[in-house]
Amino acid sequence: SLHTRDGREVRVRFDAEILPLDGRDYLLSIAMDVTAREEAERAVREANRRLTAMFEGARDAIVLADMETGIILDANEEACRMLGRTKDAIVGMHQTQLHPPGLREEYRTRFARHTIEPRTLFMDAEVEASNGARVPVEISASIVELGDGRRALQGIFRDITSRKKAEATLRER
Repeated sequence: SLHTRDGREVRVRFDAEILPLDGRDYLLSIAMDVTAREEAERAVREANRRLTAMFEGARDAIVLADMETGIILDANEEACRMLGRTKDAIVGMHQTQLHPPGLREEYRTRFARHTIEPRTLFMDAEVEASNGARVPVEISASIVELGDGRRALQGIFRDITSRKKAEATLRER
């Protein structure tokens, strides 16, 4: 790094090359101020770190599915725990495979309808864990831009097992 006349510190990248000319060697040196680029890269790394922390630290399961195909692109740790599967097992599945077999066609239709009507969708549903257990969930689904021109459906799944048990208890009374 170098200091400018006004006292600012700037990061500089030097490129040098030896050029032979007329029997003599000359040193060609180019200095480029890379301060702005390094600060931008640092800001991007920090933003990615924060987003990853929020995604992985969420108390609800979060799944991203490609808007066109329904294929799951990413899932957080809570989704892995809820479904009893590794991230590698979840990523690449079709989003309907998260649900019990008898409900998959219903959710396929809802998914397709949601891609046409891009509003946040709230619904109660069930997902099926790897051991076959059905987990009642409340899903909040919305469309998110991935930044590379693609859009994804973000599903936030909240386990509502205790709420369902309380509702059943109230019905029994």
